[in-house]
Amino acid sequence: MKRIIIIGGGIAGLGAAYKVTRAASEGHDVEFVLFEKDPRLGGKIQTENVPDPAGNGNFIVDGGPDCFLTEKPACHRIAKLIGIFDDELPTDDSRRRTYILSRGKLHQMPDGVMMFAPTKFIPFATTGLFSWPGKIRMAMDLLIPRKKVAPGEFNDETLESFVVRRMGRECLDRLAEPLVGGVHASDPSKMSLAATFPRLLEMEQTYGSLMKAFLAVRRKVGEMRRKYPPKPGEKPRTFFTSFVKGMQQLTDCMAD
Repeated sequence: MKRIIIIGGGIAGLGAAYKVTRAASEGHDVEFVLFEKDPRLGGKIQTENVPDPAGNGNFIVDGGPDCFLTEKPACHRIAKLIGIFDDELPTDDSRRRTYILSRGKLHQMPDGVMMFAPTKFIPFATTGLFSWPGKIRMAMDLLIPRKKVAPGEFNDETLESFVVRRMGRECLDRLAEPLVGGVHASDPSKMSLAATFPRLLEMEQTYGSLMKAFLAVRRKVGEMRRKYPPKPGEKPRTFFTSFVKGMQQLTDCMAD
């Protein structure tokens, strides 16, 4: 009998436990013990049902991650394995609005902005969120060469360093820090990009520009929608996906 100890009951620990359980069900002589200090499983993934003061049921509020990237296949695969694929919930594009308070005024985030890289010219050019010098500096991302990384070198830097280097200080202050820093409740000058957004480092090395990288992502999503259009009654494919009971539905079902 092979015994495995799993430390932590977050999404990674639950994933490991699920894999060991499947291996045991397939005839492998293996078992595990999972240690978790908190009284609940799921780690940072936590969903609460908050009563509506008006008496119209409950609000589903995610206290950690509130979605996952639709283009990433792993979460879809897990959802199918544990029987909640039909509970996947795409975003409602008709209600998609993000506002940023800057210089005492609310600005709607320009259409086409992905993370903190603009991918549509007219909404970016006409927004009042950025000054013209700031817009020009962000556009220079198309010309700034990728960071040189030696073979075998560990590539990492802070979120602040990365955004300022590629997109400029104004982009950090008015877009990246409110959106990304706020989600992680962390100081961008102390956030390791390799630990939080390693994909951005990969994008820079692959495409040489964040704007080019996210344009490629937009094209890929568009091609997938054209190649595999939703069937009648099928849910649309959006950039982000969650579950009807919130993201904790995923970890709860994995734990069960």
